[in-house]
Amino acid sequence: MRSIRLKLNVGTIIVCAILGGAAAALAADPFDTQVQPLGRTEERGRTIPSDDRDLAFAQPGLISEVLVKNGDVVKKGQLLAKQDTQVEEAALASAEFELKSDIQLRAATAQRELAEVELKRVTDLRATKSASITEVEKATLEVTVDKLKEELAKEETQKKQLEVDKLKKQIDRMRIVCAFDGVVRKVETSVGEVADPQKPQIIVVSNNPLWVATKLPTHLTNAMKLGQTLQVRYLDEKNWREAKLIYFDPVADATVGQQLVHLELKNDDNRRAGQEVVVKLPESVAEAK
Repeated sequence: MRSIRLKLNVGTIIVCAILGGAAAALAADPFDTQVQPLGRTEERGRTIPSDDRDLAFAQPGLISEVLVKNGDVVKKGQLLAKQDTQVEEAALASAEFELKSDIQLRAATAQRELAEVELKRVTDLRATKSASITEVEKATLEVTVDKLKEELAKEETQKKQLEVDKLKKQIDRMRIVCAFDGVVRKVETSVGEVADPQKPQIIVVSNNPLWVATKLPTHLTNAMKLGQTLQVRYLDEKNWREAKLIYFDPVADATVGQQLVHLELKNDDNRRAGQEVVVKLPESVAEAK
């Protein structure tokens, strides 16, 4: 009998505990989504290139030269690859020759000057009544016409200059030139292929500086500012490095209460991107946890 009463008492305690937990759950605010502090002073992150570009030709064409390979260090303005430009260069040479040949303009100028001389002669004769009014009017119109011909010759010269500029730009579009100092990550083309403008031919990255991508609790990033210095350490190092806060994702992730940030980290020792690091939060921010 005593054993039965003991079992009933234990059962009663268990039921009360369950009912008490249920009541507490019902009393809790179902809309309370505040993220609780994690209590850490460090967060994990990873390094990424500060610049990562897929370079491609602007138009289809036969590739005649690929001047780099995977892993090559390249400089801003360096030629990386080019298409066959023989036809375009021949057209450019012809256009430049025509531009330098200013015979049309010189002939038009000479014709206008001759007409002005004739007008002066006829005007002088008219002063002594040795020429008619009609002759003066005709000479005046000839000067006007020759001036227009000279203007037309000047416009033709300008048109030739525009054609030269157009061909130079067209040839430039048939080359891939590096826009920054970096490293060739991947070459995805070769000599003899026809370039597809929709696909990258060469991928170049910049690893100096590196960027550190990390996600921090939103209630902490609200207390941080652009330009602020944080300490960063690689997992295989003990020494901390300085990194500058350069970017806040304008949209925080409310589901986890975090916000993506980027830090700028000098990389004079040429560390590869894609490595895991530890980010130390400033003391003032860490204390806010």
